[in-house]
Amino acid sequence: MLVESAATKPSLLSNNISPGRLASADSPDWKALQTQIVEHKALCQAAQVERDRLLELVAVLQKRLVTQLDENEALKAALEATVRNREEDFKLYQDTMDQVKDIFLQAIRQQKQEGS
Repeated sequence: MLVESAATKPSLLSNNISPGRLASADSPDWKALQTQIVEHKALCQAAQVERDRLLELVAVLQKRLVTQLDENEALKAALEATVRNREEDFKLYQDTMDQVKDIFLQAIRQQKQEGS
């Protein structure tokens, strides 16, 4: 996370410095400019570190998303296969019940014929 720096607090240097006032490297204006440059460099480095961390986080999240999508596809395929198997089992059950019903009705008819 970024800390308070030149971007979040007032600058040490005003923008109305005339070139003549910076003639000496020991002048307060020159030192203020150097301080401001250091602050900007630190801010830039902090922003780059934060950007790199965010890019790493995005890469990790993308990998997790791909993994989850793969798992979802596998689960979906397994569920569809299970549903197909259940449908086949139910059809076989219905066919068996129809055959049992036919045999039962045939036996009842046969018993009636033998009884009369």
